[in-house]
Amino acid sequence: GDVYKRQPTLAPEDYVESLLPNYTNKAINADDKSPQAKAFQWLVNDTSLRNYTEDRILQRFGLATFYYATMGDYEWDNWLSYTIHECEWWSRGTFAWADDEVLYNITYDIGYNGSSPCEDDDSSNENRTYKHIWLQKNGIKGTLPPEFFFLTSLKSINLAVNPELKGTIPTSFGRLTNLLSFTFLSSKLEGT
Repeated sequence: GDVYKRQPTLAPEDYVESLLPNYTNKAINADDKSPQAKAFQWLVNDTSLRNYTEDRILQRFGLATFYYATMGDYEWDNWLSYTIHECEWWSRGTFAWADDEVLYNITYDIGYNGSSPCEDDDSSNENRTYKHIWLQKNGIKGTLPPEFFFLTSLKSINLAVNPELKGTIPTSFGRLTNLLSFTFLSSKLEGT
């Protein structure tokens, strides 16, 4: 995607709004306390916004909306930091609740060793993409916002043992065409 600095005439709010689907813009405009509105305000206040590609803006927006919609009881280290790349935002590196055989099988099957949510992307590349989000046993509450599924590069999601995570899995889940593993045991998520 284009880098925002190529659109110098647009205000940050207008540029970000132009990238978002109608359902997200409606949620932003309907309630300034919605997770989408909070994520929008956080993102447009990022002084580095003009340096991001469209894909990175959507990735940061999706992660911020997820944070505001489900923020759990535990510390989410570095989440929503303007100075730290989102690939360095905290995520659990392993399926901590699983026995060794299950852990081995899952990590082997998806080819992920838990070292970074962005996997093996070059750490100097500002346009790294989220491949894995593992936040099991993190006290996550609420429902998954459809903007979570802006993270179309995801290969694995582990939201297990979050008993206050509820609701129907949104149809936007179908955007995750790279997904190999979705674990939500001991949550109240429903759907096919």
